[in-house]
Amino acid sequence: MKTSIIEGQKIYLRSLNEEDVHVMINWVNNKHITQYLNFEPPISEEEEHDWLIAVNQSETDLVFGIVEKGSNIHIGNIGLHHIDKKTEDADIGIFIGETDREGKGYGTEALQLAVAYACRELHLKIIHAPIFASNTRSIALFEKAGFKKEKVISKGYLKNGNWIDVVIYAYLCSGARGK
Repeated sequence: MKTSIIEGQKIYLRSLNEEDVHVMINWVNNKHITQYLNFEPPISEEEEHDWLIAVNQSETDLVFGIVEKGSNIHIGNIGLHHIDKKTEDADIGIFIGETDREGKGYGTEALQLAVAYACRELHLKIIHAPIFASNTRSIALFEKAGFKKEKVISKGYLKNGNWIDVVIYAYLCSGARGK
C-alpha cells in the first residue's frame, strides 16, 4: 500500500524505500530498540530488504518512515497493519530507531499523524495497539494520544523464550460505531 508524504510540524511521514534498509538494519539488530517489538534479531540485510518489498506491496500493511524535518534524517517507523476495509480496523505500531531522538515528541507527532490518516483517508473506525505490558513508555504514548485500554492478554507473546503479557489499546475514530 503506497501513500505520499504526510506533513507534521517537527517530522513528516513517508513511504519506505530501498535506501532505508541500510539504516533500518542497524535498528532491527539493536536489542534496546527491539526489546518491545514482535520479532527477534538477528535480521540479515537480505531479510530486511525482503520485508521492505513485501510491506510495500501489501494491501493490508502501510509502513511509514518517520523523518525529522530540517535534517531529513529517517529516525523511526510507524505502521498500520492488518488493515481490514470490511471491519474498518487495523493495528498500529511505532518505534524510534535513532535513540538520540527519543523523548523529543517525535513519536507523539508521528502517532497523531498516522491515526489522523487512518481515520480520515483510510476511513477506519478503530485502531488497535498491541503493546507489551512492560513497555511503559509506549503505554504512556498511546494513552496520551487518546487510546483506551481494552484488555490484557496474559502470556500473549513468546519472545526470547519468555511469555510476555500484551495490553491491547484501542482508538475510536470520530463517528465510529459503539462497541
